[in-house]
Amino acid sequence: MIQDIAELLSLALTIPTIILGAWVVRLWARESVALFRGRSRRAWNATEWFILGVAIGFFGSVADNAYWGIAWTASYLEHPGRAFWFERGVYSNIPFRQIAGLAAAYCHIRSAVTYRGRGEKAEVNRATLATLCAGAIFAAALVFIR
Repeated sequence: MIQDIAELLSLALTIPTIILGAWVVRLWARESVALFRGRSRRAWNATEWFILGVAIGFFGSVADNAYWGIAWTASYLEHPGRAFWFERGVYSNIPFRQIAGLAAAYCHIRSAVTYRGRGEKAEVNRATLATLCAGAIFAAALVFIR
């Protein structure tokens, strides 16, 4: 009973999350695309990095919520195809949750360090690379211990 209520609440919140998130993407899409047509990324200001982070983050959120909204709707309805969505969820998670989340975080961090004027771009890039390496080591360890 409590699980059903939680699933219904989550599904109810999925609709406004998708619609309002898509609205945010629509509002910032033109500016985000224009960034790649204009100056080099080295010349972007804090606001431009922030806008790109917002657009990427909300795009990923909209796609992720749409995918999992379908999966959880199928689950709630006990649809025979629900296993299909859950078994393949990792393929949605990689681009829309993890990669979009990483790219958005990178943009927001670059925004913050650019805004503060500290010139920490190299540090941000090294830290980002280090986290990617840590993830690869974690995955390799999982393969090894399995």
